[in-house]
Amino acid sequence: MEYSWHLLVGLVVVAISAVTSESVNRRSSTSRVDNDVDYRLPNNTIPLHYDIRLVPFLENGNFTFGGEVTIDVMVVEQTSTIVLHAYDIDIDNDTVVVTSDNVTYAISNKTFNTDLHFYTLNFATSLEPGNYSIYIEYVGILSASMEGFYRSYYTTSSGETRWLATTQFEPVYARQAFPCFDEPALKARFTISIAHWPNQTAISNAAVASTSGADSTIENRVWTYFETTPLMSTYLVAFVVSDFEYQSNDDESFRVWARSDALNTTTYAVTVGQEILADMNDFTGIDYNLSFSKMDQIAIPDFSAGAMENWGLVTYRERLLLYKDGVATTRNKQNIATVIAHEFAHQWFGNLVSPLWWKYLWLNEGFATYFEYYSTATVETTWRLAEQFTVDYYHPALLADSLETSHPINEDVYSPSEINAIFDTISYSKAGSVIRMMQHFLGGPVFQAGLQLYLQNMAYGAATPDDLWEALTTANTNMSSPILHTHVDIKTVMDTWVNQKGYPLVTVTRNYTTATQEISQERFLLKGRGSSNDTTEYKWWIPINFASQANIAFTATAPSDWIRSQDDSVVISGFSPTQWVIYNVQQTGFYRVNYDDTNWGMISSYLQTSAYIIINVLNRAQLIDDSLNLARAGYLNYSVALPVTRYLTQETSYAPWAAAFTAFTYLNTMLANSTGYEDFKTYVLSRVTPIHESLGHEELSSDEHITKLHRLSVNSWACRMGSTTCREKAEELLLDYYSSSDPTDSTISADLKAWVYCEGLRNANTSVWNFLWERYLATDFSGEQTLILSSLGCSQDEDILNNYLALSISTNSSIRSQDTSSVFTSVYTASPSNVDVAFNFLVNNYEEISEFYGGMNRIGSMLQGLASRVVSSEQLQRLKDFVEEKQDVLGVALTSAQQAIELAEENISWLENYEADIVEWLAEEVAAIDEPQDSGSERVSFGILLMTISIGVIGFI
Repeated sequence: MEYSWHLLVGLVVVAISAVTSESVNRRSSTSRVDNDVDYRLPNNTIPLHYDIRLVPFLENGNFTFGGEVTIDVMVVEQTSTIVLHAYDIDIDNDTVVVTSDNVTYAISNKTFNTDLHFYTLNFATSLEPGNYSIYIEYVGILSASMEGFYRSYYTTSSGETRWLATTQFEPVYARQAFPCFDEPALKARFTISIAHWPNQTAISNAAVASTSGADSTIENRVWTYFETTPLMSTYLVAFVVSDFEYQSNDDESFRVWARSDALNTTTYAVTVGQEILADMNDFTGIDYNLSFSKMDQIAIPDFSAGAMENWGLVTYRERLLLYKDGVATTRNKQNIATVIAHEFAHQWFGNLVSPLWWKYLWLNEGFATYFEYYSTATVETTWRLAEQFTVDYYHPALLADSLETSHPINEDVYSPSEINAIFDTISYSKAGSVIRMMQHFLGGPVFQAGLQLYLQNMAYGAATPDDLWEALTTANTNMSSPILHTHVDIKTVMDTWVNQKGYPLVTVTRNYTTATQEISQERFLLKGRGSSNDTTEYKWWIPINFASQANIAFTATAPSDWIRSQDDSVVISGFSPTQWVIYNVQQTGFYRVNYDDTNWGMISSYLQTSAYIIINVLNRAQLIDDSLNLARAGYLNYSVALPVTRYLTQETSYAPWAAAFTAFTYLNTMLANSTGYEDFKTYVLSRVTPIHESLGHEELSSDEHITKLHRLSVNSWACRMGSTTCREKAEELLLDYYSSSDPTDSTISADLKAWVYCEGLRNANTSVWNFLWERYLATDFSGEQTLILSSLGCSQDEDILNNYLALSISTNSSIRSQDTSSVFTSVYTASPSNVDVAFNFLVNNYEEISEFYGGMNRIGSMLQGLASRVVSSEQLQRLKDFVEEKQDVLGVALTSAQQAIELAEENISWLENYEADIVEWLAEEVAAIDEPQDSGSERVSFGILLMTISIGVIGFI
């Protein structure tokens, strides 16, 4: 049924039972019983309202909290049991009371299932359909786990430790703070009250309704009472008790909270956040303030996720909310804006309309990922975010989804571990990229009108993709000139993209005699054609568009034709046989394109002319990314793919270079032990040198935003590929900083620090390394801390690295728990020689590592990370020996360890298949280079590209 937005708001209260009852019935189709284990709650009870009272204790090491909850529920069918979620809280069974109309119902017994997290109330007589009230008292632990209701801390400028209590409930952790119906479709209203010391502040989803005076029953704490929320899912509930302060807009309806010493770094978040929220209001046509009268954002010192979209109270890691001018990098600033946009998009996509079940997580995260860049672009108009989306999200999604271990966007999940596992590249980046594809084949007006209708239809409810397809179809039909062909049905098209894993390789085979092109599809696999035992016939509805040398149509992204899922191939005619064609304009379709060798040759030759700029910048990035991944997977010879990169000596744009650096990173890793490694470095340096010399080592006042990002990656690559002038400049700048009289006043530009710190440390002595470590300890700015941590692993000194790795598993090292794992990664990604250092450390300290992280799981992930860098038979054998010797103690990490061996074996196999061809091509290419273009360069091995946080992109919850 279709309602206008304002009418729907008025009907919500009346329609609670009907809407929720429908949701419960629909969700049963996704429930599963495996070996008599069903993780889904029964369908017999629906929550309507929670009244939650909490008293957190943060003093004297007593990290606990007391709680009581009254849950108003509707029993929809006769039952003798009510089942709730509860986990890691101690329920006082004697306090549990169930009433209805002043009648108390006898509970025969209460049981708890630790595997399912079920707390079950069994009644002596059956409960008839109707409304009931459940009262429960309980206590819990404010743990350091960064989930549920947990504790965090910070240190003031005077050295005092201050504690705070905060929350992270997505996806299944609300049950650790209060007994509840912890599934996304089971929405209810929440009235929350929190007791705290008078010098503290409590904030929650809703605005403060009132406060009380001192309560003598809880040591004179005061109470903060919050207004009742609209209907919302349990995973979106949030509350924080702290002594933080805030900056706000004039009416204090928009606030950004931080510890007092960091309050002056919240200004940018206040400014850009309001603009992004206003943009989402405009796009959706639904005013945020119809749901909540305020928006709070808060920077949490210890936070496992990047950020969390709690309705009305968004929580962040500090470095993703706090911006310090002159210290924070351009990438920091961009991350802050885009993460705010991601979380604010969730206020509609996820909060107002939630997924019916976690199977449809992408309805939250895919849209948040899409708007992350596209909403920010309306505010920060010069950042070229549409270009960055392609290399930051689209290309990584193609890589992840080409693995046999990928999964459909709609992925059935049941247990908490399965639910957590789908918060991944597929649910975020692939889904966001597929949404981008949909926006292009529908056109902007239909796309926006359809999303507005979807949000209006499903407001305060729970949706499936079919609800989205229906709204988009209606929007298309309502257009005076529908954009889709009459034979194209949105649900039919999109089901092929969301219900099966992987994506198509579109192969264009030209007949140069008849001037025709046959276009076919097959699933692209990174291990190559025929590498999968999966017998499923994967086929998609694929939007097709193209440009040609005679028709430079790189602005028209609507499809000119479709490959249907039932088509083996289609034939298109009318192209000049002497000119190139390029399919997938602006790489809007989620697929790769391969051509016959002749067309690839024409493209490569044209790119080397001054007219290369005519090809759209995103298609230049596409040609690099597609060709080198096609070669990596064996669909294309490297002798055809690598010539595409020759033109890079004249490329100046960020996106093609970002695609090239990603492709070169893989080759740099794989060839590190090869006889052709020096030729590889010489070739890459010859491509990088012109842009390196053009950008230089100093920032200019005229630099664009993207130029600053570009200079950092270019300088890093020039150094690693052997440029003496680059390396010496980094060492000079770092030593100047080391020798300065005031280490708090760095002369190094913030956007050059990642390059200077890492490259300057490679051959630095212990004193210089210790200097940077002291800077890490001295700064309280999270962005600077993260940058330094990632750079400290760049040293080539084994003793320094071993000491650094030891610090990462020391409880008193001052490395925050959210950052410790990044230390190990920063070491083994810094250079080929560091891989062995990191592996030796793991072998010698696996027991201590396991103890520090609370189990063997971390050992498994470390082994897999190392295995991706194994490129010699000696390294592979050492890995096998370790796993075999320790298989009895690896426990839960054994499977991951065995997978690490498989990954390392695949690397060796790949080298056996492709190394010789690459080495031969490189030798010929390098021989053709008359003189190195960087007169200060020499063939010295300085390892592989460090994929640091400073130039990377983080996925967020």
